[in-house]
Amino acid sequence: MKRTTYALFAMMLGLALICSCSTTAKVSVTDGLRLNLLPASAITEPLDVYQLMEGTIPGYGEAVLESYLVADESGIEMYLFAPTGQTIAVVHYDGNKASMESEFIPHGEIAAAYMVFDIQMCYADCKAIEACGLQISETTGESKERVVSYKGEILYKISYAGNTCTLVNMRRAYSYTLETLE
Repeated sequence: MKRTTYALFAMMLGLALICSCSTTAKVSVTDGLRLNLLPASAITEPLDVYQLMEGTIPGYGEAVLESYLVADESGIEMYLFAPTGQTIAVVHYDGNKASMESEFIPHGEIAAAYMVFDIQMCYADCKAIEACGLQISETTGESKERVVSYKGEILYKISYAGNTCTLVNMRRAYSYTLETLE
């Protein structure tokens, strides 16, 4: 159990370290592309879900944690829990800036902005993503896939199957799966 918790800390630290921005309202999507976080209204289908999050960051390993995610037109709030039930972090986004409350994750505001952006890439309306200058293609059906790119370079591959959403950041080589728990 301690190993999983340490892996979680390493994963979150790794995410914070690979993020090179110093503001909580923008993220570096590629070396030359910095984007503002999408408006809170980009989440057109409200979410209020418990999720199991399994993630991998090269060089930092894998981690499993639970999360409680509330996302709607007023913002995003995500609570991250260790397998023991201990709160690891709380991520807030009010439509203007992202922040994180955590005793465990350094550079929390930077990590928060990237986590919010990832959530937006998974759950935001396609038109809102395109409005920020990214291209998106989406297949629908029983299994759905979303590909987000910029000038022909694929940035994210996101797949949806049943109650599971898997995000792969092609540029930064990390991934995680969010499984909604009933």
